Amino acid sequence: MPPVRCNDCRFFQPTEHTSGTCHRFPPAFAGDHSPREDHRWRFPVVSELAWCGEHQPRELPR
Repeated sequence: MPPVRCNDCRFFQPTEHTSGTCHRFPPAFAGDHSPREDHRWRFPVVSELAWCGEHQPRELPR
């Protein structure tokens, strides 16, 4: 069985070369004083090589 990775998950949205955001759950509150964000809600940033117990395979194109 090949390794399960975020990059192969239907909830992963790439944002940079080796990372992206996980859209399994709604965005989380980033706080009132989050200097890196223009908005206060965001999806968690994850490595494309990370994994979790919520993985669902991305559907393959037909």
